Amino acid sequence: MATARQAKAWAFANLRGLYVSPLTLFHEDDSLDREGLAFNVDYLVRLSVTGLGYGHGEPWSLTHEERKTTAEHFLAAAGDRVKKYVHTFDHSAPDTVDLCNHAADHGADLVMIEPPYEWAKSEAMIYQYYKFIADHTDIGIILLNTPHSGRIMSNELLDKLADIPAVCAIKDGINDWTTARGHWQTVHDRIVFSLPREEEALACLMYLKQQVQLGTSAVFCLQTQDWKPVKRYVELAYEGRYQDAFKIWAALGPLRDLWSSMHTVLWSANAEHPIVWAKAWCEAMGMKGGKVRAPGRNLEPEVKADFQRRIGETLAQTQADPVFNAEPFLAEPVGAR
Repeated sequence: MATARQAKAWAFANLRGLYVSPLTLFHEDDSLDREGLAFNVDYLVRLSVTGLGYGHGEPWSLTHEERKTTAEHFLAAAGDRVKKYVHTFDHSAPDTVDLCNHAADHGADLVMIEPPYEWAKSEAMIYQYYKFIADHTDIGIILLNTPHSGRIMSNELLDKLADIPAVCAIKDGINDWTTARGHWQTVHDRIVFSLPREEEALACLMYLKQQVQLGTSAVFCLQTQDWKPVKRYVELAYEGRYQDAFKIWAALGPLRDLWSSMHTVLWSANAEHPIVWAKAWCEAMGMKGGKVRAPGRNLEPEVKADFQRRIGETLAQTQADPVFNAEPFLAEPVGAR
């Protein structure tokens, strides 16, 4: 675990490569699917990820105790194979502290926290929330900057938050490269910065020297256990071979376009969550998916089948690109940094 005092140095040394978040799974009777989660954790580890995050899939449909239980399941399944963080945000500051301490006690290296929707009325209130959490826990904190909290945190607020000893990284989950680059300029010398959108991954690697992709579903949506183009182009970019990396990134276009279309609801004025589509995509790639819990709405069987058919066809179309049968894709991987 990265303690508050160690958090910044730990993050710069350890938050590297590709991180991804397995989804919370349920049986048909709505009970937590521990075995399915363990299966997906194993699947993702075999994708050669360097870290896993957990707990942002469907927290709105879980009780406080269920969030603890499923976090325990995740941390036990991951073990010491990869670095790991738990998403511990709650509207209640004391409950957030409780979830943070619980994650720390069960083996999490870090926690990730976004501003609470109702409390995000001003930047002073958001700062007070994070400062309260940091003062009552002893684990490193990743900030999650997302419009779904009701407010995108500004350069000025991030500048103040980056000075809190426990705050060691930020997942800048926004759909705006220019704004994100400004955030990077403000904080990257003190905390690890990650713009997780795969669409800008190469730009982040080239121009921001970004060391980690935090929690992007592209890691399991755009590759398989025996075909790892995302891992490969990231490796090439770390080597400074940007032209070779771009060839692979560009060849992923058809599959990326379908993946991006799944996430357009996140950025709409009436934002929804694509979790039900993501679960269908997991199944199409050989992972466990299953149902979403109420109040979420499950896909009609014919809609789900059509979506998974499109995934299979687009995957085959993408894999047929000549880039994936030639250098630099077929070169011996150098391993994730």
